[in-house]
Amino acid sequence: MTLYEKFKSSLHKYNACDNLLKDIYGLDPDFEYDAVIVAPSWNPEIIFSAYNPVVRVEKKGPYYCGYTVEFEGKSFGYIQVAAGAANTIDSCLTLGGSKCKKVIFIGAAGALKADIKLGDIIMPKYSIAGDGGSLYLYEKIAVENFRKKIYPDARNKFIPELVLGLG
Repeated sequence: MTLYEKFKSSLHKYNACDNLLKDIYGLDPDFEYDAVIVAPSWNPEIIFSAYNPVVRVEKKGPYYCGYTVEFEGKSFGYIQVAAGAANTIDSCLTLGGSKCKKVIFIGAAGALKADIKLGDIIMPKYSIAGDGGSLYLYEKIAVENFRKKIYPDARNKFIPELVLGLG
């Protein structure tokens, strides 16, 4: 049994949720969005303001919200969560039962380089799992996984041990 299957099994054992993506964020797990966007604190009205999008609130919670965003013939699922690695990890785990093939993370980072300006797009070569929360995504919590460099899969596919080192 994979780690995600164990997570899903526990979910069904201890919760009344059938599909987290639908039950928490109101997003259709059977719909093939062009991408699902995960954005701690950033709402889609700000991110897509230059595109005159159609934004629908699908489900709103105390610290999170699920939206659908449409513009220029594209349809996006949009998950807004509170800041922090644990919130981001939880929201990404809900995508496991969906047809989602692309995830875009929108976040903020400071003090990377002096010549980076507000609004610049940063494409990291790797992430560093330094948040502590992502250690729970490994089969065994081990100190050697803390601050480990995680490289994207060149085939653009999900790697079970891939950790989104977001903080």
